[in-house]
Amino acid sequence: MLRLANNGFAKHFGWLKHGHQLLPVQSTFQALSRRSILSASFSCPDAWQSRLSAHDAVSGLDLGNGLLRALDRREPVAPVDVDIYANKLDSFELSYLPYFSNVLAKFRVTQESLGKLESTDHALVRCMISLGQAELLVDWLRDKFTYGIFLDQFSASLLIDHLYEAGDARLAALVAFDHALQDLPSDGWPCTGLMLLASISRAADQLSEWTTAVSADANADSEEAAEDEDEDDDSSDTQHLIVDYIRRPNYDNYFDIEEERLQVGLTLARVGRRLLAEWPGQPAGLACLLIGLAAWEKPDELLSVLRQQQQQPPAMSESTLLVVDSLLGSARCLGNGKVNEPGKRPRCRPEAIEEARAAVKALLKAPSAEESWHAELSAVARRLVAEHEAKSASRLAALYAEFARMRLAELRSHGDWLRKRRLFRDVKSRLDDLVGEQESLTAFDRAAEIRYAAWLAPRTRAESRVTSAQIWRADIANADRLLDEASEAAARGGGRQQATAAAMLRRSTITKEKFRPLKE
Repeated sequence: MLRLANNGFAKHFGWLKHGHQLLPVQSTFQALSRRSILSASFSCPDAWQSRLSAHDAVSGLDLGNGLLRALDRREPVAPVDVDIYANKLDSFELSYLPYFSNVLAKFRVTQESLGKLESTDHALVRCMISLGQAELLVDWLRDKFTYGIFLDQFSASLLIDHLYEAGDARLAALVAFDHALQDLPSDGWPCTGLMLLASISRAADQLSEWTTAVSADANADSEEAAEDEDEDDDSSDTQHLIVDYIRRPNYDNYFDIEEERLQVGLTLARVGRRLLAEWPGQPAGLACLLIGLAAWEKPDELLSVLRQQQQQPPAMSESTLLVVDSLLGSARCLGNGKVNEPGKRPRCRPEAIEEARAAVKALLKAPSAEESWHAELSAVARRLVAEHEAKSASRLAALYAEFARMRLAELRSHGDWLRKRRLFRDVKSRLDDLVGEQESLTAFDRAAEIRYAAWLAPRTRAESRVTSAQIWRADIANADRLLDEASEAAARGGGRQQATAAAMLRRSTITKEKFRPLKE
C-alpha cells in the first residue's frame, strides 16, 4: 500500500547530498544523441533469463485456467503461483492479455494478495515491454485499486527508459511521478529521482506542450463534471441516508491530488526546492521550482519567488519564463462571486494569476541567462550517475538471484501446506466414513431410542396442531377395523386364519381399551 508523507520527497531526493551513500541509477549520458537513458547492461538479461529455469515444464495457459477457476470459487490462491504466471506472460499472444488482466484483478481483492512477491511486478514490466504493451502497463499501474501494481526503483527505471526510448515522454513522466509518491527505503537507491531529472532533461521540448494539454483536458473534465453535478441536483430521485456521524469534507492538497497537471507541478516543485537547497542559485533547480509552482497552481508562492528573482542577477532562461506564462494562462480560477467549496480542491484567485503573469512579463523584458535549464539539468543528472553504473548492475543481478531463492522457498512452503491440507482432508474423510458405518451397524439396536428421541423432538407449528385426542381417535378407529376383519375371518373358519384372527382380536381389544379417552 502507498505510504505517503509530507517528507516523502525529501527522503526521495536525499541522494543529492555528496559524501553520503550514493547508489544512483545505472545510466550513461556520454552521448547526448542517445535516446535510451539506461545502458544495455543495466537490464541483466542473463540473470533474468535464468529466473525460471526450474519451472520450464509448467504450462502458463493451464496455470492461468487453474488460477481463474480457483478465484471464481473463492478458493485460496498462492502468490507464488501468480508470480510464475506473470513471469510466463511474454510467451502468450496479445489476445490473451484481457484474460490475464482479469486474473490479476480478481487476485487483487483476495487476502492472499497481501503476500504478493516483489518479483511479480518486475515480471509484469519485463514481459509487457517484450510484448510491446508498455502503454497498457501504465494504465494498469495507475489503476492501483483494480490491479494493485507497485513498482520498485529498478522496475520503474526500466519502464521509464523504455518509454523515453520509444519517444513517449508523457507516459514516462507519469510513471516517475507515480513512483515518487511511494515512501522509499532509508538507504534510498535514487533510481526514480534520478530518472525524473533525466526524463525532464530528455523531454525538455515536450514539457510545456503536454503539461498544457493535460491542463486543457483537466478543464474539459471539470466542466463535464460540473454539468453532471447540475443534472444530479435537478434530479428528483434523491435519496437521503441517516448516518451515525457528521461527515466533514476536507481536501488534502497532497493525498487527494488526482489531476496529472497537479501531480507534475507538485513533483517538480519539490525537486526544485531540493536542488536549490543543495546548490543555491542553480538555474535547473530554479526552473523546476517555477514550472512546478505554475503547474501546481500556486500563484501566491510563485509570485514571491519571482519577486526575489527581480532583485538578483538573471538566472532564468527565456524558455523557462514562457513555459511558466503558458501554465499560468491555463490555470483554473474561481468564477465571479464564487468561493471554494469544502471537500473540493481550492481554486486560485484570478487576481493572483494576473499578478504572477505580470511579474513573468517583467522578467521577460529583462536580460535572461544564456544557458537553458535543460542543459544544466542534464549536466546534473550526468554528474550524479557517471560513477556508479557497474555497482547498480551488480545490485540488480543480486536482486534477481534473491527473487529466485525466495520463489523456491515459497514453493517449498506452499507444497508443505498443500500436503498437510490433503492429509487433513483424507483423515477427516475416513473418520466420517467410520462414523457412518458405526451408525448403520447400531441403527437396529437403537431403534427404540431413536423413536423415543423423535417423539420428544420439538415439533413445528403444523405438527403441534394434531392433539392427543385426535391420535387416540385414530388408534381406536384402527382397532375397530382390525376387530371387524378378525370377526369376518373367524366366521369363514380355517385353522391358521382363525389363530391369526384371534391374535388380532386380542391385540385390537387391548389397544382399544388402552387408548380410549376418559371423556370425549
